[in-house]
Amino acid sequence: MRAKSSRTKRMTLLAIALFLAAGLLHEIDRVLPPAWSALAFLLNLSIYIGLALGWAISIHQRIMPSRIRELLISTAALALLWLILRACKYRFFESELIRVYLWYLYYLPQLFAPTLTFLIALEQGASPEHPMRRAWYLVLIPALLLFLGVLTNNWHQLAFRFPPVYLHREDSYTHGPIYFLAMLWSVGMIAASIVILFRKCRVASSRRYVWLPGTLFVLGFALCLLSFANILTAFKIPEMFCATFAATFECCIQTGLIPSNTNYGSYFSASTISAQITDEADNLVFSSEGSRTLTREQRRRARDGAAFLDADTRLQCHPVRGGHIYWTDSVAEINRVRRHLSEVGELLAEDNELVRAENALQRQQARLEQQNRLYDGMLPSVRSRLARIDALLDGLEPDAEDFDARIAQVCMYGAYVKRRCNLSLIEEAEVSASAQELALCIRESLTNLAQLRVATSLRLHGDAFLLPAQIILAYDFFEAAVEAALPSLSALLVNLRADANGLTLRMSLEDVRSALPPDWEAARMVQLHAALRLEHQESTLFATFHIRKAGDPA
Repeated sequence: MRAKSSRTKRMTLLAIALFLAAGLLHEIDRVLPPAWSALAFLLNLSIYIGLALGWAISIHQRIMPSRIRELLISTAALALLWLILRACKYRFFESELIRVYLWYLYYLPQLFAPTLTFLIALEQGASPEHPMRRAWYLVLIPALLLFLGVLTNNWHQLAFRFPPVYLHREDSYTHGPIYFLAMLWSVGMIAASIVILFRKCRVASSRRYVWLPGTLFVLGFALCLLSFANILTAFKIPEMFCATFAATFECCIQTGLIPSNTNYGSYFSASTISAQITDEADNLVFSSEGSRTLTREQRRRARDGAAFLDADTRLQCHPVRGGHIYWTDSVAEINRVRRHLSEVGELLAEDNELVRAENALQRQQARLEQQNRLYDGMLPSVRSRLARIDALLDGLEPDAEDFDARIAQVCMYGAYVKRRCNLSLIEEAEVSASAQELALCIRESLTNLAQLRVATSLRLHGDAFLLPAQIILAYDFFEAAVEAALPSLSALLVNLRADANGLTLRMSLEDVRSALPPDWEAARMVQLHAALRLEHQESTLFATFHIRKAGDPA
């Protein structure tokens, strides 16, 4: 059994003395004159109410789990209600009917207080992670039904049976089945509570003293029977029942079956943690045996934030009700790990530099490989034009008669090379290309054709997205048709229409002496869903190039 403080012993002896004094006042109350009898009664009632309130206040201070504290305070409130009902019955009302109903109301605390103790026992050891099942609160229903059975006794007389001639007389009745069920319920709930508290207790020293609350309960129950039989006249059933209930559960608290925060000061002092507790004025109140001596300046720095007493000891602070708690943590292991991590970090930093350099080299190599692959892919499509550019520039003199014509052709081929390479880049990066890209390519080529004295015109209707390869095929067709028509070409009208059906390129070429064959790029045309139609009218060539979107029906 946990050691009791001297204050606890004094309070226990005082409570017993006051309870006995109240019994003595009740005994002499019956032989005193009316005025003195009223005074004795008030003193008697004040003692009982004071004891009930004092026990409720001590419960609020000692019991930490909120649900258990609330339930225990509720039982103390029920005991207080019982005492007040008893006083009202015997002193303030003369009507037999009112006194009988006040008597019936006794069973509100008599039934619900033991039921609440049963819930207290079930709540013992519960946690937010594993709370008590709320279904257990259904035990309040039988208590409520029994209480309603007693309260409605005048209609059925199943709790107390009165003879017809002595209706509502407390000195002439017999007990019915509801009464015995109510007594069985109250006693059973308290006994079950003690058993559950014993089974849930994990402290060996507390389990050894479980016989104490059991003994108190049996002794109190026996005294209640003596009071019921009018053998013990100093105390009535309400105060005996309340005293038995309070003594039993106070004993459960003192033996540790219901944990409380008593003797925490001695536990704190005997603990091995390094901690101190101060009041609001920073005066030392509690100090553990393993704590270090702290100055007020050190405690002040700890209140502002974590402070270090040395390289491996950290002082921390947290406010508590009425003051502050200070404790020290050893950070030696953390410092050791930090030093090790710092060493590892330096090694990793060196490795990371090598990895970054290697990655940069790999990225540069990949970029060069990609560029080479792109250039290799572009070169076949523009090789013939580059060769023509070289041929035109070979041996060209500024004062040559055909200087301007050859430079204009170089510009035309150069525009195609530039735009064709740009389309190849788009094909590499995008899954679709706009018809506007084709229009930009054709417009630049037409600008350079104007230097060859070719009248040009371009009209664009609508827009659509096609495969980049289809855009490239259309531009290749345009360039091939123009090159085949030179040098006799005098005018070129281009009509470009793009819509949901695909893309149509119509070209009108004036003064054409040679033209593309109808089976130009037949394999690519089939693969990319394109069709070509050529029509000759005298010296004018009408070429219609249509390309439909991939997936559209032919």
